[in-house]
Amino acid sequence: MIDKISKYIEENNIIIDECEFLKKYDKAALYCCIENKNIILLHPDFEKRSKNEQIEILAEECGHYATSSGDTFIVPDTSLKKLNIDKSEHKAFLWGCKYFINEEDLIKYLRISTSVEELTDYLGATDKMLYEYLYSLKNKMQFLDLQDDTVLDLYKLPNIVIIDKEELYGGVDIYEEP
Repeated sequence: MIDKISKYIEENNIIIDECEFLKKYDKAALYCCIENKNIILLHPDFEKRSKNEQIEILAEECGHYATSSGDTFIVPDTSLKKLNIDKSEHKAFLWGCKYFINEEDLIKYLRISTSVEELTDYLGATDKMLYEYLYSLKNKMQFLDLQDDTVLDLYKLPNIVIIDKEELYGGVDIYEEP
């Protein structure tokens, strides 16, 4: 997964640099555009984080680049400004999760295990990324077809519950065209 992020960063000419200034604000990273150069600034301790945490951070910062929703150090002085910052953060994080978690891989790994720890290891993601991705699917559907005789019941989140299609709707295949 780190290769996918690196490729995205390279293809979009995003500069990665370390920034001591981020220590002061306890920020892991910051996306910014300065003089038409897209830059992701990283906390000096970035390399000490786990690979999955590094991926999560880079995925979100790439999300800021992709959605044009920037991070901010400005302390919001109104509820509306706080809400707008929170929305831009969520939008960037969700973009990163959707871009970097491959649905085919997720389906493949769900057939092997329903352990969140194992799924995140297989996917190279964090728990937070996995759940954000799954909850975004839940907004569109109740069941994720695992392309065998089972489905993932998204309405049971945060639990990962796999159900046999035979047990669902009394054996009626809900995925067949009428």
